[in-house]
Amino acid sequence: MTHQPPNPVMARTLAGYLEKAAALEAAVHALFPSHSPQRREFHNILARYRETWRSLAENRNLILPALAFIGERRSGKTTLIRQLGPTLSTTTASRIQWIGPEKPGALHPAVEEYHRVEAEDMADLGRPCLLIDTPPIESISAASGNADAFHHLFTATRFKIVCLDWEKIESSPWQQTLANYRGSIVLPVIRLDPESTRHHPGNLPDLLETWSRDHLPDLQAHLPGIQIDEPLFLPHLDAMGDRQAALATVRSALTQRLRAFLDAHQATSPDRLAELESSWAAFIDAIRPLARTFDTPLLTERYRELESAIDAIPRHIIDHLLADQRRIRALIRMDLRSTLMERVPAAAFPFRTLTGLLCLTTGLWDRLILGATGSIPSALLTVAGAARSRTEEIQAEKSHRTSMDASLRTLVRNHLAAPWQGFTAALDKADAPATTEAPKTHEATESISEFHIHGTEELAALWKTAQADAIRPAATRGATLITLASLLGTLLFWLLFAGPLAQTYGQYLPASLRSLTGAWTPENLATYPSPGAGFWFTAVILSLIPSFLIALILVALRLGGRRISQCEKRLHTRMHDHHRQGRLHLRIQPTDPRADAYRQLSRLNRGETSQPARELRS
Repeated sequence: MTHQPPNPVMARTLAGYLEKAAALEAAVHALFPSHSPQRREFHNILARYRETWRSLAENRNLILPALAFIGERRSGKTTLIRQLGPTLSTTTASRIQWIGPEKPGALHPAVEEYHRVEAEDMADLGRPCLLIDTPPIESISAASGNADAFHHLFTATRFKIVCLDWEKIESSPWQQTLANYRGSIVLPVIRLDPESTRHHPGNLPDLLETWSRDHLPDLQAHLPGIQIDEPLFLPHLDAMGDRQAALATVRSALTQRLRAFLDAHQATSPDRLAELESSWAAFIDAIRPLARTFDTPLLTERYRELESAIDAIPRHIIDHLLADQRRIRALIRMDLRSTLMERVPAAAFPFRTLTGLLCLTTGLWDRLILGATGSIPSALLTVAGAARSRTEEIQAEKSHRTSMDASLRTLVRNHLAAPWQGFTAALDKADAPATTEAPKTHEATESISEFHIHGTEELAALWKTAQADAIRPAATRGATLITLASLLGTLLFWLLFAGPLAQTYGQYLPASLRSLTGAWTPENLATYPSPGAGFWFTAVILSLIPSFLIALILVALRLGGRRISQCEKRLHTRMHDHHRQGRLHLRIQPTDPRADAYRQLSRLNRGETSQPARELRS
């Protein structure tokens, strides 16, 4: 047997059901003891339905309705199929012929063939369909090697079109074949004999009455679990005279009857997705009583309290992060400092160097100057405060680069301690009647020891984005002022420092030129100044004072407390907006599997379990 690639929709649907069923099985294992009757009953139900799902999904992976034409030799099956589709030149009486726009899976190459025919090239039955021409029923046997193929065919196709002669309605071969396939829907297509054709040209009421009175009760008794539809009576072609006109009559009658047949059984048509959906719903209904045996009002109440506490975690995390004012202000100050240094031109030496130093010691120089005008203790307190601010910045930078898991884990444990202990106690109480074992007890430290916090990386990225948005207005304003201050500070320094340079080199350069031309005399450097280290130090300091004051004012304006407070307020607003808009995707998951198990069973009790087939349809 050659296995064809499975239909992707059926494969995904089956995988979805098996995955959800495995999750429910894990939930039952977590809540019910291994020897409990509930657990054994669940396993029995799951095994039964799991086999049903696989059977439905793997039965040739058919999505379209399939009509299997079956009957004894020379019953007219192939003739009827030819009236519904193009004539096939490769048909073989001993092989199963699949005809239509969908290829079945798992074909038996020795006894099956597939002929692709588009839906528009077939008779209009109201929907695309597959037609199946089968060998005579009497030829089915293990010796001929086609018994397995027929079994798969009859299992996969619910609709059977039984072709038989009027005098062979009670024939046993087709009844024996169909008796093993409960759930089938049979449409008898009865070919009248020549005499009946001449006397009853059409589906006359007396034929239907004879069928209902003499044949239908016996067939229903011999074929339990099989629905037998109202038959279609067709004339014998040899008794019609004009064969082409007879075929046209047969084609019209057959098309109309099959369309009505499919319309009548639309709800029970072999739509595998619909059948899987129905089977899943039946499975949920079967296991829901088991879930209810574990659920108690106390446990439901404690779980709702735990859910409410977990739902409130994101808001508490936001409040916790925003409450650390020192860290927030340190982070904002670092970002403002970085944007300021980016806007100071690199050629503005030494103004850029002074600005960088003042940024690193922000909160020191301006306060130190003001503090020193009051008293020495005030100046010392200012130095201590600035050193503390710098330490906070370093610590804030480190904590921003590292994970938030440690601090958030402590917050989550403290916030969930009480509701988690109440929930685990209710779980132990609900578990106690189902087992003779002593109920499990949990120490307070153990019951809240582990929670998986998912989404911390997204939280850090969201914080970074909100901080950048909060700082952007303050960082972008005053770009022209920064450029002008940089140019002014640089110009003043070099203007003031030009005097000592000119004084020093004013006599030295002419004397050097005279020495090169041979006109130099010792008297040329008699009055040349001899500046020492003190001279140059004084000259540099005096020249830097105006630039230092300009840089000091610029840094105080750009990194002032008012500007940082404005950025902090905007950061609070951004983070609360993100939380209200649902962008904070934090998920708290206890490591105790019983919590997730109870969540699944409680959702099942509330009817919230999703259906994969319906999801895949959308």
